[in-house]
Amino acid sequence: MVRIVCRAALITWLLALGGISAAALAGRGTRGGLVAFDSDRDRNSEVLLLDVLTGLDLNVSRHRAFDYAPAWSVDGRLAFASNREGNYEIYALDPMSGQLENFTRHPANDYLPAWSADGRLAFVSDRDGGAEIYVLDPENGAAINVSNHPAGDSSPAWSADGRLAFVSNRSGSLDIYVWDSVSGDLTNLTLHPAADFAPVWSADGQLAFVSDRSRNHEVYVLDIKTGEVKNVTGHPAADEMPAWLPDARLSFVSDRDGVAGIYVLDINTGSVTRVATGGFQRPAWR
Repeated sequence: MVRIVCRAALITWLLALGGISAAALAGRGTRGGLVAFDSDRDRNSEVLLLDVLTGLDLNVSRHRAFDYAPAWSVDGRLAFASNREGNYEIYALDPMSGQLENFTRHPANDYLPAWSADGRLAFVSDRDGGAEIYVLDPENGAAINVSNHPAGDSSPAWSADGRLAFVSNRSGSLDIYVWDSVSGDLTNLTLHPAADFAPVWSADGQLAFVSDRSRNHEVYVLDIKTGEVKNVTGHPAADEMPAWLPDARLSFVSDRDGVAGIYVLDINTGSVTRVATGGFQRPAWR
């Protein structure tokens, strides 16, 4: 395993926040005050952490390679994809200790990680020739191809109860499928001629995703129990990259104010607030 220590960078950031302790930072994160994202603001894609309460951020990947697609584990590790060893691999960073581990270690390209509640890591890989969804057990290192189809499969996202959503064009258009990790059953959840992609689960089992079914990119929410699909952004600008906050609000990235920023939507009231501006991709909240 590759282990890189970036403790000095973390300490510098904590000092910039006014001496906040690591424990306090972790507590702030569980309330939705900490967001990871990737950005090319420095002319190279890096993974950053942003404290939305102070507006201060820290580059935590700090490498000349292409680092992107952050994803939080339940225990606070931050996975992302990087080609720092030549091909794309999935790395996991412990922000508290600065320890970085290469989790996939395979000559193929592995990218777009997603953690399950029980510590399994889903990702996309071309190790069997095309883009497929794999699930890795970090305890034994075994990776299983769970989509197993020649169509392009991408964007894995775990639900709290262990279902795995992903995007596939196996029906002729981009749809969102869900794989039941217990039964092995696979279901097309969206089944729509428009392109549906970028799925993310809420803690209570709602599925947010992006679709062009309104002729521009909007964020929709699917109620799994009722089957109801609702356009929750409803704006002429492109609204993309949804991500749920721990408090059940929904963020997305949009340039509706003329510059790309992260917006937070209260599903219950419909109120939308811009919480950060500039160069954000694939936000992941803690």
